Amino acid sequence: MYSFRADAAYGTQGMKNSRVPRAQVGAESGPSLGTLEVGDVVTAEVKSTRDTWAELDVDGRPGRIYLADLSKTKISHPGDVVRPGETVRCFVKQFKKDFVSLTMHDTFSGRLRLSEIETGSVKEAAVTHVNPRIGAFVDFGAVTAGLVPLANFPGFTAKERARTLQQSLSVDDVVQVRVVEVDVARGQVKPRLKAAPDEDEETREDQREEVPRLHWATCR
Repeated sequence: MYSFRADAAYGTQGMKNSRVPRAQVGAESGPSLGTLEVGDVVTAEVKSTRDTWAELDVDGRPGRIYLADLSKTKISHPGDVVRPGETVRCFVKQFKKDFVSLTMHDTFSGRLRLSEIETGSVKEAAVTHVNPRIGAFVDFGAVTAGLVPLANFPGFTAKERARTLQQSLSVDDVVQVRVVEVDVARGQVKPRLKAAPDEDEETREDQREEVPRLHWATCR
């Protein structure tokens, strides 16, 4: 087990003859779009179904839900679960560029909402995925995974930093990270590793980059 600390740099209506249970009708109103965040319960109207996903409307905002997020039972088409015109109760999973990614599965219970996480706080996290091209994904109990970027690892080149990453971290390692930024509107949380002693604050700020918006469960 490798351990280190982070630094401040760091319901539809029931339909007969369905092969799977229909989604639950969601009659209650959800949060407004201005306060929407990952893990929120929303009601959405099904607009259309495609081969592998359904298009929904979330109070005027485009939404999308894929097959794997529609049912825990294997289905061949979104129409096995939802129909255009139905209103469904679902959860906000991710914020994409052009739509809100939704899911019927409640994988958020007991997890920290992004609005509850304080910038600068230190968290114990489990490594869930190591990608030598971008960094290490960690789970510290939030509704979304955090990405410790490759730039945080020692090395003069990306190849050297990737080697350091692979030599120092493995899946299921428990590490200490510091939250350096929380973006509720974009569904992102950014952790960092301990900064090198000779690394100045300005350099660390310059190394901040876009973090992929991934739900924590997708990195397992």
